[in-house]
Amino acid sequence: MNNNNSLEKQRVSGAGRGNLDRALRSFFHGNNGLNQFFEQSPVTQGAAKLCGNAALSALVDGTGNGNGNEQITKHVCDDVEFTYLTPSSKKAALDFVAAIIKNEDLNVFRFLVICEQADEAADWMQELGRRSVGCLLLNEPKKLIDFCVSLWTDGTLNSVLIVCDLVLELLVQCRSLRVNYLIHSTQPLPHVFQKRLDALIPIPRKGIQVLVLRCLAANQFQYIAAEKVAPRATTSNGQASISLSELIATATLAPSAEKLSSMLNKECSVEDMLPGSDAITQTMSSPTPSDTSTSSDAFDPAIEHKPKSLTVQPSEDQFDTATGCVHAYNNFGIFAWSRSEQISCFNISEVAAIGPTIKAAMQVLNIGHARAKSVQRYAWTHVAAGRSMCAIGNESIGKTWCYLPTLCQRNIHESKYRKFDGTDYGPSSIILCANAQQGEQIGKWCVGLLGMQREDMEHVIKLFKRTTAFEVAQRMTRPCGILITTVEQLGHIYQFHTKSKPIFNPFVLRCVAVDGIDVIWRNSRIHCEKVTQWLLNILRFEEGHAQLFVVGRLWIEQFMGRVLPKLPDVLLMFEDALEASIFNGLKLELLTTKSDQHVQDILALLQNIKLDEQRVVLACQAKPEASKLSKQLSNANISNIIIDKQDRCAEIAYAEWSKKRQASVLITIDDVVPKLRGGSIDCLIHCDYSNWPRFKARFSLFYGNYKTTKNSNTATSIMHVGLGDVEQTWLICDFMLKHNRSPPESYMSMLTEYRRKCELFQPRSNIPLCRHLMSYGNCYRHTCQYRHILWDFETVPPDHHPKKGNIEFHVLASVTPAQTAAKLTEDKIFKYFFNMPVTKLGESIQLHYENPLNQKAHLNPKVGDICVLKLNKLYQRVGITRVNTGGRFDVRQLDAGIEFLLIHKSELLACDAKFKDESFEAYDLRITGLAPFNMERIWPEDAKRLVRHKFFNRNLGKPCRTFTAKVDFAFHEIIFVENVYDDAGNDLKSFVLKNIPVLMDKDVKTRLQEVISRAKPFPNENLANPTSP
Repeated sequence: MNNNNSLEKQRVSGAGRGNLDRALRSFFHGNNGLNQFFEQSPVTQGAAKLCGNAALSALVDGTGNGNGNEQITKHVCDDVEFTYLTPSSKKAALDFVAAIIKNEDLNVFRFLVICEQADEAADWMQELGRRSVGCLLLNEPKKLIDFCVSLWTDGTLNSVLIVCDLVLELLVQCRSLRVNYLIHSTQPLPHVFQKRLDALIPIPRKGIQVLVLRCLAANQFQYIAAEKVAPRATTSNGQASISLSELIATATLAPSAEKLSSMLNKECSVEDMLPGSDAITQTMSSPTPSDTSTSSDAFDPAIEHKPKSLTVQPSEDQFDTATGCVHAYNNFGIFAWSRSEQISCFNISEVAAIGPTIKAAMQVLNIGHARAKSVQRYAWTHVAAGRSMCAIGNESIGKTWCYLPTLCQRNIHESKYRKFDGTDYGPSSIILCANAQQGEQIGKWCVGLLGMQREDMEHVIKLFKRTTAFEVAQRMTRPCGILITTVEQLGHIYQFHTKSKPIFNPFVLRCVAVDGIDVIWRNSRIHCEKVTQWLLNILRFEEGHAQLFVVGRLWIEQFMGRVLPKLPDVLLMFEDALEASIFNGLKLELLTTKSDQHVQDILALLQNIKLDEQRVVLACQAKPEASKLSKQLSNANISNIIIDKQDRCAEIAYAEWSKKRQASVLITIDDVVPKLRGGSIDCLIHCDYSNWPRFKARFSLFYGNYKTTKNSNTATSIMHVGLGDVEQTWLICDFMLKHNRSPPESYMSMLTEYRRKCELFQPRSNIPLCRHLMSYGNCYRHTCQYRHILWDFETVPPDHHPKKGNIEFHVLASVTPAQTAAKLTEDKIFKYFFNMPVTKLGESIQLHYENPLNQKAHLNPKVGDICVLKLNKLYQRVGITRVNTGGRFDVRQLDAGIEFLLIHKSELLACDAKFKDESFEAYDLRITGLAPFNMERIWPEDAKRLVRHKFFNRNLGKPCRTFTAKVDFAFHEIIFVENVYDDAGNDLKSFVLKNIPVLMDKDVKTRLQEVISRAKPFPNENLANPTSP
C-alpha cells in the first residue's frame, strides 16, 4: 500500500474494488455473518486484511471522506500506529470495532476500550455484547482491580477490557497491565490523551496500535491545525511520522482553532468579536400584523365563525428529524425526543457516572435519592453520558437539577488535572442564570454538591455586579471551577480577557448551562445572542467535548433554532405539552363564536372534515359535557365514541381507534387525556375551557405525531374562544406574543372593551388614567388598577404642546426605545448641572430652594398639586398623581424628566407661587405605534440600554446633542411623533426595528380617536381633576 501524508488520497493495491467492497461490508456488519469471509477467495481475503491494516482507506477520497462519510487519518509515532476514524454513525463505529476484535485471537491479543464516563463504558459493554464480543467492565474503583487486570493480561480472562477515566489512576498502579490495541471511544482533550497513553501503554511501545473514534459531527469540518502541519519524513512502510506532542495537538484541536485563537487573544468586547458586530448585531425581523396569517380587521360576531389560522412553524434552522432515527417517549408525564435511545432511571443511585460525593450531598438535600422527578428520569442518564440536554416546563419541576449533578461531577473530575504552573486558567463550567437571586441559590447547591475538593482552587465563582468584574477576572487568571453569572456580566468580564492575561480557556471548558432561557431572552436578548454566538464559535457541543444545558419555562424558537444544529446528541424534554407543539410545528386555529351557538359551529366544522381520512378528537371538561355532545353528534349523523374512564379497556379502545381510520369522532374528557398515549391524531377540537393547565395538557394527545418529521406534521388544534372568555383570551394572546405571533386584533380589542364595560358600572373617578390607554389606545395587562375611561377635560392636550410640524429638542432621558423625555431648544439652556441641561427657570428654582428659609414642607398634598422635590441634588417641580397609604405619593417630573416616582410626604416642598404658573419644560415624545412584543408592554432593559448608548449617546463635557422630530399628533400629555432624527440624519425608528423585536401597531391613532369620542363627563365636579400617571 502506498500511504503518503494523511491528508492526501490513499490507494490500495492487490485487490479488486468489488472484492474490497464486500470485505468492507463484512467489517461494518461483523455480527451479520462475519464467518462468510473465511469462505471467500484468497483475493478477497487479502482485501480484508488490507482493510484491517489500512482502516478502510480504499474508499477514502481526496478530502479524506469515504462514501459513508468516514474520515480516516493515520500516523506512526515511537513505533505506535495511531488511527483516527470519524464514522458515519455510532452503529457503524461499533460494527467496525467489533469486526477488528473478532479478526484477532483474544488469547494472545489484548484489546482495551477507554471511555470518559462510567455509564458510557457500560453502554459500550452492552453494545459489543450484542455483537457477540465478550467484555470485562471496570468502570468503578474496586479493591480487586489489580487482580482482575492480572488475570486479563495473562490470558485467563480472554475478553475485551472496557474502562473509564475514573479508574485510570488505579490502572497506573497495575504493573502487570499489557495492552496491544487501545481504543478511545471519543477523542479526548490533549492532556487527557497524554495521560491515557502514559498509563495504559508501557515502554517500549513497538507494535502497539491506537484507534481514536472522533465525534460524528467532526466529519463536517476540516481540521485547520492539521492542514498546516508540514509534510514529514515517512517511515519504511510509507506512513508519515511525527512527534507525539505534535500528534496530540493536531488531533484534538477544535475545528475552528485558528479562529478561536484570534478571538481569545483579541483585547475587545464580545460585541466586537462577533461577526458583523462592528455596529450592532442584527436580530431577526420583527413580526408585524401584516406578516402573519391573522387578521387585524375589526371584530364582527356575525361573520367571525370561520377558524382563524395561527400556524406555528419552527425555525428552518432547527434540527431536522429526517436526518436520522427519532426516539420519542411519553412517560412520567413528559415528552422526550432524541436521536439516540434513552434509558430512564428511578433515582440518582442508578446513575453510575455520578460519584459518591454527589450522591451523598443529594441525599442530605433530599433530592433524587428516593425518587427522581419526572423530568429527571431521562435527563440524569443522558447528561451523565456527556451529552447535551434541553428541558422546557413549568416552575419547580426540577429542571435545574437535571444537569447540576453531572456538571458538578465533571468539575470534580476535571479539577484533578488542572495545573497551577501558569499555563492553565479559566473556569471548567459556566452557568448563566436570569438574575442574582437565582444565581445565589444555584451557587449554594453547587458548594454543597462539590464538598471538600482541592484547597488551592476556587470551585465556585459568582459575578452579578459590574463593579466586581475586574476582581473576578483576576481570580479567573488561575484555574477555577464553576462561574455563575448572567449573560450581561459575562459579556462585560470578557473585556478583561487579553493575550497576556487570558481568563477563558476553551480546552478546559466542559459544561455550559443556560438556566431560565425565557427570562434571559426576554430581559437580555441582545447580550444573549452575542454570548451564544461566542460559545458556538469556541466550543464543540458534542459527546466527548463540551456539553450545553438549556432549561426554561418557554421554548424560545430564535435561540433554539441557532443552537440545535450544533447539538447532534441533544435530548429535548417537554413537561408543557403546549410548548412542545411549538417545536413540532403544530397548526393552531381559533374558532370565535357566541356561547349559545358554539356546538352548532363545531358540528358545521365536523361536517366539512373527511372523517374517514382524519382522526378527530373532541376534548371536554367532564362526563356530562361529553355525553351531551355525543348525543348531539349522533343526532347530526356523526359517528362517535366516548372514552371517559381511566381503565385498561379505555387504553385498548384508544389504541385501536388511533391505528385505524374508522370515520368516528373520539370524545374524551380532561381526566382521561393523560392516559391516552401512543396514537397519532389529525385534529384536536377544544369544545370548552376549564382552566389553563388542563387546556395545555390536552396537547399531549399529539405526542404520537412527533415521531415524524416536522415538515410532514399537518395536525391541527382548533380552540373554541367565547366572546366573554376574557381569561382564556388573554392567556392565548399572551402565549402567541411570547412566541412572536401577532394575536387577532379582535381578541385584543375584546380585553379593553371588557374593562371599559366594567368601569361603567364601577367608575374609578380619582384613579389616574391608564398609561397603556394613553400610549396605545387600549390596555392588554392581565390586571390593571388604573382607569380606562377618559374624562371630557382630558381630551384636549396642554396649550403649550406642539400639535403639528417639526420640533427641535435636547434629550433629557431615553425612557424606552419608543419614549423620550425632551426639552425643546426654544427653552434656552442656561447651564449644565451634573451634565443635565438647566434653563433659566430651572436655575431660579435651584437658587431659591438652596436657601433653607425657602424650604417649606407641603403640609396637605393632594392629587394635582405641584410641589418641589430634590432629586439627584437638583430641586425641580413635580406633580402629584396618586395618594398611597403610609404617607407615600406617586409624583411625576415636570421639568427635568417625565419619570414617575414613589416618595414620602416628608420629601415634598411647597412650590412658590411664582413658579406654579410657568409652563412645564419636559415633554413626553412617543413614536406612534412602536410597542414591545409582550402583553404587559414592558421593554427589556438591554433594549433600553442599546438605544441610550448607541443612538442617544452623549459625550461628557460637550453640549447636548440636538435632535429633530416630526409631530404626528398630540393627545393628553403625550406628543406622538412619526420619527426622531439625530444631527447626522439617522432615524430612531429604523434603528429600533433593525435591532429590537417590536410590534408596529398602525391603529394607535384610530383607537385614541375612538377613546376621545367615548369620553365621559367627570362624575363629581367637587373633586379635584385627577392627573394621569
